[in-house]
Amino acid sequence: MRNKNQTLVPVFSLIFLLILSSIVKFKSTGGIIIDWLVFFNISYFIIVASMKIIKRVNEFDLSDDLTIWGLRLGGAIFFGLGLFFMAWGSMTIALLAMREVSLISTYSLLLAAFCLIIIGAFCEFRSQRRYPVIYIRQI
Repeated sequence: MRNKNQTLVPVFSLIFLLILSSIVKFKSTGGIIIDWLVFFNISYFIIVASMKIIKRVNEFDLSDDLTIWGLRLGGAIFFGLGLFFMAWGSMTIALLAMREVSLISTYSLLLAAFCLIIIGAFCEFRSQRRYPVIYIRQI
């Protein structure tokens, strides 16, 4: 099991990097490095949150038909949101490609969209089965 202090370290580092990124100029070398560190930190949070959602969905008891249809509806909503954010991120990249603007937030948006699509597809797949798909052992 993870310790609560291990979970707080990335949160505090992200807050520190966001404060530091508002002080340092973007076009400097330090600003670019800080921008990439913020991207990797946000990516970590997106991937960890996606894995926790997938683990939670995998634990659902699908003995009731209402739960199955709710999971199908939730999967469709996740998938639709993922496609919407993917289109939005793609348009943002296309519009901002000619300017000297940081695209790190757009990369984070595309990663979040990709994770939402994966969660939606997993929900749809899981709603077709009555038993859990992934078996996770606690060490």
